[in-house]
Amino acid sequence: MSNHLGLDVGTTTITAIIVDGDTGACLAKATALNDSEITSDADRRLGRSEWNAGRVLEVLRRVLSEVSRSGHVVGAIGVTGQMHGMLLVDSECCAIGPFVGWQDQRAAEVPPDGGEPAIARLLETVCEVDPDGNVCRPKTGYMGATLSWMSTQNRLPQAPFTACFLPDFVAARLTGSHPVTDATNAAGSGLFDVKSRVWCTQLIERMGLREDMLP
Repeated sequence: MSNHLGLDVGTTTITAIIVDGDTGACLAKATALNDSEITSDADRRLGRSEWNAGRVLEVLRRVLSEVSRSGHVVGAIGVTGQMHGMLLVDSECCAIGPFVGWQDQRAAEVPPDGGEPAIARLLETVCEVDPDGNVCRPKTGYMGATLSWMSTQNRLPQAPFTACFLPDFVAARLTGSHPVTDATNAAGSGLFDVKSRVWCTQLIERMGLREDMLP
């Protein structure tokens, strides 16, 4: 087997590691603090969590450059990282606004009209359309909850966009492709049917969203 490169895109640290495919021995490793958070003090008091996706890429490229100096040839790459949270990107996979992290609480905010918070409405709808529990019950900071909040607040872009997870954004930017995701990440959206392994179309439509918004 060839050497493998692993990338871990976390909100605390970003790590690159090269391992021997035969023995599992660590051949090279680099870790850097993820210093991309841009949440203001005022927004932090509101329970917001926002991050600069461009800065995430800068840190990732730095650790990649560091491990590449070892000279080991790599035959496969695996990407993992923060599975909750959400980033909107355009057709060129450029970030539209900040990455909204898993600690973000905006979906729990009571709307100005005094209606239900986005997370409460989403949970109710999930229970209605998915009584068998095939959709992971969403929480604030999940992609589905944040998208629902943005929809009710008319904060979704008018131009075509895709909502993606942070590791999927990184993989897309490193390969010059459009974001795609895996079922294990999609499950963390609160919009995915883990039994059928498809987006839960009925839930998505009931929340005023569209499936083409998703990776």
